[in-house]
Amino acid sequence: TMKPLVSSALVILARVWFTLCFTVTVVIVRAVVELIHNLPVFSQQKKERLSMKAFCYGLKALLISQLQLKIYCDESQSQASWDKIRSNIKSRRATVLMVNHTSRLDGLLTAMIAPADVIKRSRSYVSSFVFEIPIFGGIVSRIGHRPVHFKSDADGFFSVDKDKQMKEFVKMSSFLKHNHGILVYCPEGTINKHPKKLLSFRRGSFKHASSLRAEMWSLTFVNNNLAWPRKIALGGLPAPIFYSIKLLTEAADGSPKQLAASSQEQMQAQLDELIHSSEEFRKGYPGPFRNVSLESRFYAAFQVFTVLMYFKHGMMALASVLSFLPALILTVSDMEASKIPQHTRPKHRSTEFWLTYWLSFGIMSVAEQSAELSEKIAGYPLLKMGFFLWCIHPGTRGARRIFQQIHRWVKMIQPAEVGDRD
Repeated sequence: TMKPLVSSALVILARVWFTLCFTVTVVIVRAVVELIHNLPVFSQQKKERLSMKAFCYGLKALLISQLQLKIYCDESQSQASWDKIRSNIKSRRATVLMVNHTSRLDGLLTAMIAPADVIKRSRSYVSSFVFEIPIFGGIVSRIGHRPVHFKSDADGFFSVDKDKQMKEFVKMSSFLKHNHGILVYCPEGTINKHPKKLLSFRRGSFKHASSLRAEMWSLTFVNNNLAWPRKIALGGLPAPIFYSIKLLTEAADGSPKQLAASSQEQMQAQLDELIHSSEEFRKGYPGPFRNVSLESRFYAAFQVFTVLMYFKHGMMALASVLSFLPALILTVSDMEASKIPQHTRPKHRSTEFWLTYWLSFGIMSVAEQSAELSEKIAGYPLLKMGFFLWCIHPGTRGARRIFQQIHRWVKMIQPAEVGDRD
């Protein structure tokens, strides 16, 4: 009798936790995106890419915190597919990525699992009502997605305002052609009530692929509808989620009608195979909260702490914690790694890197206390988090750049040695 009660309690807890994390993620990403779009130094295209990247990283952090969601795929095949899509960007080829639509989670999960450098060049068509959702709608508009102007909000009604939609089509075509972008969309056009069988693909959605002879890919998910059912406002239910990504054609050749028919046939076969694999797996599935790695537990615990800190003490306290605690843990870890013999030593940051980071942290801490920067500068907590993220992130290594710049200045002002001194 206790087992069903415990299971029900865990499901409720999982949904509450997902709602809290999703809310905090959307609020923070919205603030970061707004900050990016108010910087005059970037072009509109650059602002959209940076905003999309911020959105992507926010969703990846959200996924890490959700221990009740387990993602499964053929990792080697998936990695090879993403690498191939990356090569399209370098070779300046348009790419189309189609996703089966069974849940509101589909688009979010695509950003969660795809590499950030792929997502930042991706755009999608989204129903126009999404742009009107408070806070979240502002993110969608600023990352460059285009609206679909349906004439009615009725379920299953696909008729669009042709004049408005033609303008959006031209804008999307220009993006795909001149920016070597990736179009990500759901060709079914609506959430499918019967996830095992694809709905008829909308032919109009294949006009971009046909006109640009784009490379076409399919991304299929299974069990998204269990994690976020169609009829509930917010998901987060425990579920094992499976996905596969597959190349359909290297160059779209044919009319939109022909492409829709052939793509649906191939994608249905891919979905059938994935469903079979998932059903075989679920026979021995241990449950959503079993076999969770220590790293995942740590991230989840840290995000629980982050959410509580945000609601209890606000953004400034959160910024201070996030700029101090992760860096402290990494510093200790790298100090321990430096004691290991060099030939067996894992990759770590140098002593100079951390010396510069903590020097910057100290200077900023003194400045914000003495000059009351948090009160004088609008959005200071976000600027602070952004600066220290830039300092510590492996892709930017800002602290290393600061150290190198300081080293150059010291060498410039240091008097040249004339000769040996006694």
